Amino acid sequence: MSIDAAFFNQLYEGNDDPWNFTTNSYELFRYQRICDVIQNKKHAWIFEAGCSIGILTAKLAQFAEQVEAIDISEVAIQHAQKKCQHINNITFSASTLLDYAMSPATDLIILSEIGYYFTHSEWRLILDKIITQMRPNSYILASHWLGQSSDHLISGDAVQDTFSLFSNLYEVHQEQHPGFRLGYWLKK
Repeated sequence: MSIDAAFFNQLYEGNDDPWNFTTNSYELFRYQRICDVIQNKKHAWIFEAGCSIGILTAKLAQFAEQVEAIDISEVAIQHAQKKCQHINNITFSASTLLDYAMSPATDLIILSEIGYYFTHSEWRLILDKIITQMRPNSYILASHWLGQSSDHLISGDAVQDTFSLFSNLYEVHQEQHPGFRLGYWLKK
């Protein structure tokens, strides 16, 4: 079973940046790679799952007319809203991927360091739901850490490899770095 909201709320109540997203060189490099991959296309609507405190969300705002970001933690969402209050094209809400209903305008989905908080079967179900809702010619980008953590239910490699199970996704770009993988797919 996946990790629940109470787990993440407790993390963010004790530290508003528990993974050092604002200063960690690994995170900043990963964010830069995500932005580099998507920079050549202006998107109507980007959806980001697991937005945490909004550091990547703020960067994504320059590539879209609208960014919708969710996190399971209400505490993280409060931090994100505060950090991004000056950016007009972002909306935040506390929600889960299982409950999320995609906007018909969504043309890019960002799944960043979220997949390993689910079991294999949950992750496959979530991807099936998301990919089914995606309109043709929209994109999905996933980036996941390859290390191990006691709170991860599956590995980053397993998370990324799950995308290959969907025949209606065309691989546009893949890269692997020390510590993370990044994939970018187009829905046919």
